[in-house]
Formats: sequence, C-alpha cells, structure tokens
Amino acid sequence: MIAFATLWLGLVTGTVPVELLVGAEVARVEVRLDGDVCAKLEEPPWAASCELGSELAPHELVAVGFDAQGAAVGEARQWLNLPREAAELEVALTSEAGPPPRWVARLAWAGPGGAAPVEVRATLDGEPLALAADSASFTLPRAGAGAAKLLRVEAEFPGGARAVRELAVGGDVAEEIAQELTGMPVELVGRAAPSSLSDGERELPLVAIEKGEADLVAVLDPGALAALDELAQAGNKKRVARAGIGGVGFGTGGNPGSRTLAVESRARVMVPDGARLRLVWPVAESRRQGEVRYDLFATSPERTAADGGLLEQLLLAAMLPPSSSPPRLADAVALAALTAAQPGRRRAVLLVLGGEPVDASTYDVARVRRFLDRLRVPLVVWSTAPPSPAVAASWGEVEAVTSLPRAESAARRLDALLGRQRIAWVQGRHLPQRLVAGAEGRLRLATADHAATTGGDSSAVHTPATTADDSTIQAPATADLDRPVREIDDDVAVDTNVGTTDGAGPRGEVTTSAASLATAAAAPPQLPAGLPVRALAPFSLATDVRDERLLATVGAVAAALPADFEARFGLRAAAGGTLVLFARGADFRAWLAAEGGGDPAVEGLARHGVAAFAVEDLRSDEVTALMVHELSHLLVRAAAGRQLPPWLDEGLVEELTISRRDARGHTVPGSLRVRSTSRSTSATALPGRARYERTITGPGAALITLLRGPRPPLAELLAMPPSTFTAASGRPERYAVAAFFVRYLLDGDGERWRQPFRAFLATVAAGGPADAAALEAALGVSLAELQGRFDPWLRRTAQTLR
Repeated sequence: MIAFATLWLGLVTGTVPVELLVGAEVARVEVRLDGDVCAKLEEPPWAASCELGSELAPHELVAVGFDAQGAAVGEARQWLNLPREAAELEVALTSEAGPPPRWVARLAWAGPGGAAPVEVRATLDGEPLALAADSASFTLPRAGAGAAKLLRVEAEFPGGARAVRELAVGGDVAEEIAQELTGMPVELVGRAAPSSLSDGERELPLVAIEKGEADLVAVLDPGALAALDELAQAGNKKRVARAGIGGVGFGTGGNPGSRTLAVESRARVMVPDGARLRLVWPVAESRRQGEVRYDLFATSPERTAADGGLLEQLLLAAMLPPSSSPPRLADAVALAALTAAQPGRRRAVLLVLGGEPVDASTYDVARVRRFLDRLRVPLVVWSTAPPSPAVAASWGEVEAVTSLPRAESAARRLDALLGRQRIAWVQGRHLPQRLVAGAEGRLRLATADHAATTGGDSSAVHTPATTADDSTIQAPATADLDRPVREIDDDVAVDTNVGTTDGAGPRGEVTTSAASLATAAAAPPQLPAGLPVRALAPFSLATDVRDERLLATVGAVAAALPADFEARFGLRAAAGGTLVLFARGADFRAWLAAEGGGDPAVEGLARHGVAAFAVEDLRSDEVTALMVHELSHLLVRAAAGRQLPPWLDEGLVEELTISRRDARGHTVPGSLRVRSTSRSTSATALPGRARYERTITGPGAALITLLRGPRPPLAELLAMPPSTFTAASGRPERYAVAAFFVRYLLDGDGERWRQPFRAFLATVAAGGPADAAALEAALGVSLAELQGRFDPWLRRTAQTLR
C-alpha cells in the first residue's frame, strides 16, 4: 500500500526530504514525525520534507495512507538516528485492476554511503519472480482465496551488505511479519525484582530482564597514539614494536619481506569481560549521493579479550593510512554510540583523548553528549595527559590514564560499569529517550551517572539546522580499519609503512620485466653451454645444481603442476619446455644479459619454452615457488597461444605461486604461504612472562603491505599496458592485486564467480577478448561492483592468516 522511498541510515539532522511509494488505493497521506503531523499529501508526487532540527535525537517517522472514504489503508514507519542495518529495503504492494487483476511490488533501498544494490532477487514461496529492468518493481501472480504465500525480496550491496524483506501475501492481503520489543540498559537497585519501566505516562510491564552480551565501541584521538604506545611498552608488559623492513615483495619464491614483532605473553589492561570491542576512527571520508553528503567513518570488525589487551587493540588504529583531514572526535563518538546501542546488548562508548585534542566535528560536544543520553549509552572518557579545564568542561568526567597503574584502574572501572548493566525488555517499539525508570524505584537507567540528564528527552524543541546541507554520518559496512594484525600474532600490531630498497624492486620479486615482454617475439633463449640436461617430466631440466634432494622436490612439484593448473583454472595446456636452474645468481644474470633478458633486477625469466632462475641462498619452498611462477607462465602461454594482458597473465601465475604445496608436490588450492619464526628476547626469565620476536615472511607478509595501501583499483589495473604493469615502482602491489583478484574470482563470495570466470578463461584461450569489458560481460557485473565486493573479501582473507 505505502512505503518510504527515502531511507535514512546513520546520523541525520536538519531538513530531510521524504518520498513515498504509494498504491492506487491511497487517496491521502499524512507524514508524522514523533507523533506530530509534519506534512499532508493529497496527490502525486508523494513527496514532502520534515524538519528534524539541529539536535541529534532518535525520531520516529510514520507515513499513514487513507482511502477516499478516510479510512486508514496502510502505514510505513522508519526510525531515525537509531541502530539500523548497514543496508535496508522497502517493499510497497498495490493491487491493480485487470484483466487479470494483479499485485505489483515497488522497491526502495538504501545502501552504505547511498550505494545502489548490485543485485536484487525476489521469490514467492521459493519460486523466482521476474524483476523489471531497473530491478525496482515486479508483478506477483494473484493467489487464490486463503492461499497465503511468503514473498521474500533480497538486495545485495557493494562491500557485502545485504537487506531482506519478507511479507505474507494471500488473497487480497499483504502484511509484514513482525514482532517488536524494546530493550533498555538498566542497573538494578536493591535485591527486589523490578517489574516495569515507564514512558512518562504509563507503566510498561517488563517482558524479561537479562544480562545479555556487551558492546564497547572506542574512539581514539590520533594525538593519543604515542602515549598509548608508551603505556603498552611500560615495564615488562606486552608491547608493540615496529620494525622497519627494507623491501617487501609479493608472490616471490625468495624472502619477499618480513615483519618482526616484539611481544610479551601477558597483559593487565584488559578488554571488559565478555565484551566485543570495535574501534571507530575519527577521520571521515565524504561521498555525495545526489544532494546528500555521506560521511563515512572506518569501523573495525569485532574483537574480544581473546584477541589481546585493551591498549594493544586500541593501538590497531596506528595501522590506518595517514590522512590530511583533521579528526572529528564528537562526530565519531555519536556514531560509536549508534553502533553500541544495538537492541538487547549492554553498551558503553570509550573516548581516548590525547592532551589538547583537535576536533573538526559537525556536531558540538554538548549535542553529542545529549544524544548519548537519549540513546541511553554511557560515555567513558580517558585522557593520556592531564585533562585541561577546557577538555573537562566539554566532555565532563575525564579519567587521566597517564601511567600503567592508572590505565589498569580505569579498565577495571570500565569492566565494572558494563558488568552492572542489565537489559530490561518491554513490549512495543519505543523511542529510548521517552523510557524512564518505573515508579517502583527498583532500577535506574544505565546512563544515570554518565550523562547530563536522566529523565525523558530534555530537548523537545528543535531548532533549524546550521549546516549548509543535509548530511548523513555512517560507518562503512566493512571498513578500512580492519588490519591483518590479530591474524599474524594474537595480540600484536605491526607497522607496515615500509618501502622497497631501490627502484629496481625488492629482493625475490619474480616477474617478466617490461623489456623482456617487449622482446617476447624474439628468438628463443639459448640453453647455457655445459649444463647437463635431464628429464623433469613433462619438462626437461638443465642445471648445475648438485643437491639431489632439492632436485627431487623440484621434480615432484613440476610433475604435479600441469594437472594443478588445469584443475584450478579449467585450462588444458600442452606442457613442455625446459627449466634452467643455476646454482649461482651471478651465472644466471650473466646468461640473462647475454640473451637480452632486459631488467637485471628480476630473478626469473619465462620465454619461448624456457624458464630460468638461480637457486642460490633460497630455501626449498622458495625454489619451488619460483619454479611454479616461471613454469606457469609457460603453461599460460601454451593454453592461450598468445600473450595475455598483464593483469591476467601475472594474476593466474601468481595465484598458484602464493599457494602452499603438499607432501606430494601438489598445489593446495586457495592456500597462502606464511612462514613464521620466533626467538626469545627476554633479558630475564620471569615466570609467565616471556618476551619474544616473531618474524613473518612470504606472501602473508606481502598481504599485510597490500592492505596497508595504496593499491591500484581494478579498473586501472585491468587497463594497464605491460610497460606500466611491470614498472619497478609499485610493481609488488600490482602483482598482489592481480593475484588476489584472480583468487577472489575463483573462491570469493561462496565461489559465485568461479564458473563464469572459468568460462571467460576458456573464451580467452579460444581467441576471445581478454579486456575488462569482456570480463564484465562474462560475469554479468561491472568492475565497480566487483571492486566493492573484492575489497572486503581481501580484508577477510587477511583475517585467516595464522
């Protein structure tokens, strides 16, 4: 009958436009804000505006449809400035006269940052329904009397966000299945069991009261990072050590880079018991969707006490890329409160300040504190320096965590605050600021000691917004603060702001240089004179390496590679050619120069049926990885019969190279080589406290660097000519993105793209185009949409590192 076409996620103030989807049976619409009529509409276009004012507050927005006789025939509702899903979907059903009569559904949606869905699906009792070309409407078959069916509509958005609506449809009736309760965080007073809350006019009996789980959402002032780091390193406690590593490569058989971590086995500043911790980074990325500006703040995934101490986890913010934008602390605190105020969960927001904080927020601190009070979210403020009078005047009670004992005490008080909370449930959906403690006095609101007011909403009068335009503050569904830290070592953060050692690229980089690609049509390389040749089925081997054990390992991997290649990519290649293994790097480089191999910095060559590199100083697994890379180039060329675009050629090759090999020499599909070594660095042996360093090498270390950024977008990567793709500057990142993009197309999103991608590869092997347009056509999705899915998948992949 009626639904909202404009959906407001995140935080919103000021004048908001309201557009509605209205059925033919509706003759008049009233739009009500918090119970008061803000617009009356009697004809299309069904659009109006409502004034929220400049105060941050939860609101109830309701649209009621009336027929020509004045009877209410439909109602739509949305809650503003309250926790909502990262994406939402509205469905408006209306009957249209025949013949034959039918139901028509029209859709509206809102995704993160105003994004449109990448896919919309509708089913009726499990049977797919055909959508219009714009995916914004569809027609339902008319059901017989009493034949109720379940209509399910799903929309998927970039970054993995998803919205679902289910309605019961039967005969001439369509209604949404819903049952609503409101949970309020409270603290018990005395031992007698409480029985009610109040909405200011009547007592609301409690349906239940429970402890529930807890959320702690932290906002970290960038100016507090250095002091937090010093606290984390104080005494013999757990600390984070940053080791600058010169040269981080990717997909290499050699040592492509490493991370050295200094850690200690215990911490005393703990995450509150049973709480899940998330971080909100107070630097926003702004986007525009039409006339609306969306300010997106990076938010981390959930972590718990099992992932390390509180100080160490707060320091994960140090992994974020530097930004020239000033922090917006108050805005981030408001968003953190919205994130914490999930139904049925105990909650608190922790703000950590450093000295005299810089704050460029849209909302002033007083408004934000009033908003937290309305949401019933306690605010705890720490400062790593003695708080100034100005800071205390703005933020209220501020705890100075200027030493480790003070930080430990503050953490215990935070734990106690969450531990005292309970969730009191009442029937119906209520604005949180209108719920207060019941007259019996057996409970109090959890914010009573942590905000300026404790009763009902103290700011009922709205004033006009002072900002130049309407803006919505949102957290991305999958945010850039997700860093591959816990996955490397359970409690350690790593500084990955490192560069290559020189312009030639890092040690261990395996690539065909721009010069060698340019000469690919030249004569085949001549095998080095005097190197014995032996069988390496299905290849041959020319080598002066005398380590028979190593050569046996090389032989097993080479024998398994063609079958692994076909199984992974669905491409059959006539395997053949010669592998040249030099014992000494100097001999390889002299031969490469004589053959016109181009860039002397590269450590491998694959051209015209010859693959070559040197094994000097390499471990066995590094040798096999180099070999897989170079021989896979020969297989790709044999399967396609031509030179492929560099993103695809190197992407296929590197995807196999970064994988592990099993005991029989076969590639383990979708795996990642990660090598870890540790050594003790404790000066004294203390019971239960052993400090050690852990070094991570291999593609796992390179993945950390890739996530640290910057990395080329897919559209740019797929359009690169060979000379740009293989240029020394930024080459590791380009190879990394290509490899993981290929892996995403094979394994990502539940293997959704595997068969279409293999069909694309088969077409390419048959002589078809291999550009971005061909890939989009084969997958049925744009590169922009793939980028939105690929980036969060890449971060989730990093979470699997061990």
